[in-house]
Amino acid sequence: MSDAEPNFVQPQPDRVPEGDVSPPGPGTVLDAGDSAPGPSALSPPVDRLAHRRAEPRLFTFFWTLYLLLTVAGSILWMTRSSVLSASSYGPAARVMLVVIAAGATLLWPMVRLSQLPPRVTARAGILSACFVDVIVVAAPIQTIIWPMAIVAGWPVDVVGALALMFVLWPALVGAVLAALFAAERRAGRDSGDHPVIPAARSACMVLIVCLTTAAPVVLLIAAALGNTAIPTGRPWAATWLAAASPFTLVHAITGVGLSGPPAPVPLLHWYTLGGLSLAAALTWVVAASLASAGPRPADR
Repeated sequence: MSDAEPNFVQPQPDRVPEGDVSPPGPGTVLDAGDSAPGPSALSPPVDRLAHRRAEPRLFTFFWTLYLLLTVAGSILWMTRSSVLSASSYGPAARVMLVVIAAGATLLWPMVRLSQLPPRVTARAGILSACFVDVIVVAAPIQTIIWPMAIVAGWPVDVVGALALMFVLWPALVGAVLAALFAAERRAGRDSGDHPVIPAARSACMVLIVCLTTAAPVVLLIAAALGNTAIPTGRPWAATWLAAASPFTLVHAITGVGLSGPPAPVPLLHWYTLGGLSLAAALTWVVAASLASAGPRPADR
């Protein structure tokens, strides 16, 4: 009687069910027409707006840090002086305000133009995102400017003019950014996407630089030519140019060196600030008209 042969059952390999994108196991056999799932099926989709989802909290943090470092630098400069008084803080305060003006009119748009545009949903759009940026930039500056009436001993009208300037210039820059982003979105309304146009963004940054630095450049050229660039008998031209830029207005109304403000704020400076407010309002109207012509936002 022969021994019974053992009955071995061959294990059957697992089959990949249709529609399964999980990675195959060690005992899985692919059918002839199947292929292993690629990396795109295994990895989550890339979020192109991930760096904008924390806004404006992330931008608020870095802008506040920038202001704190600027104020700390001015206080550190004052500690090097042998005389601690309101007049001795004047030069440091002027340099501090110029640095803040550079951040509010140049660094901020430079950062935003190097990023993807704001997210557009059914609840928030381009105008609201840029308007929130204006508030984030302008509001903390007011807490720095108004104490100058006590710390630096500047008159209230001088401090008020500076405070108004640091509201109007961010408003104008924010309106220019909103108009650009709205124009980009309008260009992609047929595809429903928001394209990024590098040439338009470069032109926008050049425009902002020209708006903020044209007056100082003209005054420097006039000084190099012995003020021959400014017509004789028109001293108001130099006064108007000094108010046409945040970098020159600070020195025009707060004085030079250890001396305080030379006189009350000239009426022409107030007129220039009024014209700046009108320009900002008109730019916001243009941005709103461009945004209304863009594609319908999706609630996501």
